[in-house]
Amino acid sequence: MHWCEEQHVNYVFRLARNCRLEAMLGEALTEVRQQHESTSQPARLFRELRYQTRESWSRERRGRRES
Repeated sequence: MHWCEEQHVNYVFRLARNCRLEAMLGEALTEVRQQHESTSQPARLFRELRYQTRESWSRERRGRRES
């Protein structure tokens, strides 16, 4: 990520699901679960958020998470 930012390269990384992300996305997870239950079809929602890991990232970054 750092190299991409220094080189002005746009990038997309998928974040693994974890308890902090689940807490931030609680409403979206509930919404997509209800949508799936009502249609019996796969459902997806995307949300944008600001996130920083506890140790490995040097700063907060904007992210997008699929529910």
